[in-house]
Amino acid sequence: MSSVIARALAMITIVFPSYFDWNAEQSVVKSTAFPSGSSDSALHLAGLVLARGGSKGIPRKNLVEVNGRPLVGRAIDAMIESQGLFQAKLRKYLDKDISSLVFQFSISASLLYRCQIAFKSIWVSTDDEDISNWVRREFSEDVVSIHKRAAYTATDSATSIVAVLEFIASHPEVDAVGLVQATSPFVQPTYLKEAATLLQNQHYDSVFSVTRSHQLRWSRMENHVSNKHVITKPLNFNPKSRPRRQEWEGEMVENGMFYFTLRHVLVNYQVFQSENSGYVEIPKHHSMEIDTMEDLELVRCLAAKFDKRNVETNLNMNDSAKEL
Repeated sequence: MSSVIARALAMITIVFPSYFDWNAEQSVVKSTAFPSGSSDSALHLAGLVLARGGSKGIPRKNLVEVNGRPLVGRAIDAMIESQGLFQAKLRKYLDKDISSLVFQFSISASLLYRCQIAFKSIWVSTDDEDISNWVRREFSEDVVSIHKRAAYTATDSATSIVAVLEFIASHPEVDAVGLVQATSPFVQPTYLKEAATLLQNQHYDSVFSVTRSHQLRWSRMENHVSNKHVITKPLNFNPKSRPRRQEWEGEMVENGMFYFTLRHVLVNYQVFQSENSGYVEIPKHHSMEIDTMEDLELVRCLAAKFDKRNVETNLNMNDSAKEL
């Protein structure tokens, strides 16, 4: 009986981690109140991929393959795999006996706090039958759902925010959207997990991806021409004291990989970022975006090496989770 109770307590703590906070000094688990009056654990965060059929630069771009997987599939895979660490820990804890469970819980409760499932639902919003059919073949409906995207949101001039607003208008149950861009082929489950954790546990209104840049930027000065040459001016440094890379933290540059935003920010302000925004820093080699055929060819050259490395890293993380 005690073993059953222990397993039940472990499940409650893992499934609803936002209700608990681990105090290492006092060695107790204490409940945490949420300032908004509503539980973050109840937040319906929907993972979303916008995948229209039309594309000018690269025809049928969302179905173009990189290392044997369409771009839309790589984005979906990362969202699904972001749940894996949680599932591994849950399975392992439910298999433990009472003494081992209590011991392991005492040393890793703070880690379990961060192991809630990232997405409550995963969606592909598309106007294209080929994309819809591919998703239905690859994933069951209880794993990935399809939103029939309105035509006005899938034109060349339509913005992503318009498509996201159209999506949430049809899904009142969604409290926040995690928009994952299929054109960022090296998105990793760990990045999405971190973004979801920041949004749900740190009370940000939005979280987005950035990469660090040490580039020295210049701007064109309009209406200033000397000897028929356009004059420029520095934007982020002083030429008289050029920063050394090792002594300069650089700048955080939005890389377009993902945007996690609460519903009220999307609806009321029609933006992905607010003044209360957090960020996840992405390594430069994973920050590549596919906009041109040249981008695609370069990504294909790198994907075999990067994907192998990432699979090994994710397997090691899951093995570590099982050992907790």
